[in-house]
Amino acid sequence: MKKQFIAGMLMISMTAPAFGAGMKGMPEYIKTVKEHVLGKDAAGKARTNAAGLAQQAHTIANDKIIKNFDLSSGEARGIRDSLTVSAKNSKEQVEARLENLASLLAARNLAKDRLSVQAEKEEAQSVLEATNAMVRIMALSSLKRQVAVKNNLTKAESDVAAEALDKYEALGEAVVSMNKAERDMYTKVALKTDELVQSGKFSPEEALVESIMVAKGVDKAKALEIVKKLKECV
Repeated sequence: MKKQFIAGMLMISMTAPAFGAGMKGMPEYIKTVKEHVLGKDAAGKARTNAAGLAQQAHTIANDKIIKNFDLSSGEARGIRDSLTVSAKNSKEQVEARLENLASLLAARNLAKDRLSVQAEKEEAQSVLEATNAMVRIMALSSLKRQVAVKNNLTKAESDVAAEALDKYEALGEAVVSMNKAERDMYTKVALKTDELVQSGKFSPEEALVESIMVAKGVDKAKALEIVKKLKECV
């Protein structure tokens, strides 16, 4: 199973999709890719979740697969940490991230292929940027719930923001499948959050609140309302 997953992910990342539906068919393409790389369950049916694959996740993070996302060394280290079962990351969390990674890689591969189609170029570029953004939110997972850098959030506010980041990370496939305007807003917030964390001046929780303030043009109180809604979204 381990070899099948890694080989499948590498194949998807290195080959153009043989798929005729274009960007409109992305949800079905993602489903097909997940069924291919995640294999079959005990009953022989295709499965679309990564249950049972947590122990190989670290190998995947160190493989060529993750290089598709052009991460900085710090971001790549964050992905490796997020895909390692530890006191911070349960087996179930790691498996959810593997499934998320498969979805993002599928969306990225299809988008790159459709960039050359003029009628789909704008949508494809939007999806491509969204995959870049969402994998960076995953890379921040190991930094959540640590001591705040600027201390500009209360403990309660920081806890809510951490839970919102958990939800944000889990929305990978949903975000790339959104309409362009909504997707682009999620992308903008995610990339700004990562930028602020990489500056060393913000914790992930602080960065999320600050990024929403910048992206939405709102004050801290309103940004915290948005963070709470994100935390509670299904």
